[in-house]
Formats: sequence, C-alpha cells, structure tokens
Amino acid sequence: MKQNLWELLTGNEIKLSKAQKEICDYVIKYPLEASFITIEGLANKIGTSTTTVMRFCAKLGYQGFSDLQEDLQAMVKEHIAPHGRLEVNADNLHEDSLFFKCAQKAIQNITATEELIPAETYKEIVQAVLKAKKVFVFGIRTSHTVAYFLFQGLSQIMDDCRLIKSTTIIDQLSDADKDTVLIVVSLPRYAKETLALVKATKTKCKSKVIAITDSYKSPISEYADIVVPCHYESMAFFNSMSAPLFVAEYIITAVAIARKTKTKQKLEKLEGFFNELDFHVN
Repeated sequence: MKQNLWELLTGNEIKLSKAQKEICDYVIKYPLEASFITIEGLANKIGTSTTTVMRFCAKLGYQGFSDLQEDLQAMVKEHIAPHGRLEVNADNLHEDSLFFKCAQKAIQNITATEELIPAETYKEIVQAVLKAKKVFVFGIRTSHTVAYFLFQGLSQIMDDCRLIKSTTIIDQLSDADKDTVLIVVSLPRYAKETLALVKATKTKCKSKVIAITDSYKSPISEYADIVVPCHYESMAFFNSMSAPLFVAEYIITAVAIARKTKTKQKLEKLEGFFNELDFHVN
C-alpha cells in the first residue's frame, strides 16, 4: 500500500485535469463506495469515461483501477475503528447543520443501496424465504437491531421463524437443514462469531444463506447464496442501519404481500391473544 495515498488524494502535489479532479473529489468524499464500485460505475456517477479514470489511477502511480481499490480498501479499514471514524467525521461537522447532514446521509445510504442491488436479487430473497420451512435470523451488536426487526416482522408471517441467540447457537443450529434459510446481518467490523455461524450453517447444515452485509467481498459473502450489499456510512462512529433496515422492511413487506391470506389469518389470531391479555394501552 502506498503510505501516502490519502496525502496524494488531498494534497496538491499531483496536477489533475478537471475531470480527474472530479474523480479525486468523489474518492475523498465517498472512499468506502469507491473501494468496491466498478470502474464503469464510478465513471457513470461522475459523468466521465473509464479511460479518464484509468489516467487518474496512473497519475497516482497505479497500474490500474483494481490496484487503487486495493489500497483504498486497506485505507478505509484503518478508519473503521469507532474512534477513527469519529475523529474523521467530527472535524467536518458543525452543530447547526448536523440534523440535516444525518438525514441526508441516511437517504444517501438507502439510495446508494437501492442502486447497487439488482432487482433479481430482491426477487430471489423473497422466493427463498417463501420456500423455506424454517427461517433463522442472526446479527450481533449493532447488527442485532436489524436482525431483531426482521425476526419480529417475519415471525408474524412465517410458520417457523427464529432469532438465533449467541448463547444458544449450537442448540439452535441442530435444527437447521437444507430447508432452512439463514438471514444474517454482518457489517464492519466483522465478528468472528458471525462468520463461524454462517460457515457451519452452510457447510454442515446445507442451509441457504442470505447475507445482509456491506459488499460482495465481505467475509460472510464466501458462504452466502445471496449477498445484499448495503451502504452503512454514518456521521459519527457507528455503522448506520438505515439501509439494512430498509432491506429488512422490504423483505417483510414483500413476504407479507405474497402470503396475503395466511398473513391475515395469523395477524387476526395474534390480535385475539393481544385482546385476551389486554396487552395494549387503549
């Protein structure tokens, strides 16, 4: 890795054309996206040619775009630690614009995720869930928020939906088989426990794995049948859950509509229990 990559990008040592400067500004503003986007995708976003992108890479001393991306990925990982993210973001924020910036970032994450995922992938997810006899959902730490939301929604639709807990992984895995779908949420920094679960579920249980993660190159993607890459940049130190929650909401909505009659029956039954227990405040 070039030790001074960030200095090269932000400094004035290299003379760039107007189009190359636009590429540079985009990479500085969205280093995570630039780390994984295709050269065609980057050129289209900026409104330039792939040749111009290649010339930009050459100006920085790289033989090609993939070489630049490799160093970009390494550079991004250096800032993935919470204190590193906070330090970088805090220097560029002002309190009077923070609310707007946070809203804008959440919208950007959802929009970028929508553009990144092919329509066929969404259809594959829904079909996989509908065909499954059992649906397992897993995520730890911040990813658990998305996993729990997904479980809460699907458990009101599916006959057998389970939230895998860290304390009972082995016990619950014993029920997984080829008719099981595991939906797992995993974003940087990736937990070893999540990777171990996905690997075991895929190799030992032969279950179908749907990975809600950040890229096609994330550790769990190797064992996933369907990869759903989500943007997760936040204005502070944590992973934003706006895009993963958007994906989870879509899955719940699409499955509910596809199972409209059964969903209605199950919801009516649940409502009867709520009324019997006097669960809600009137």
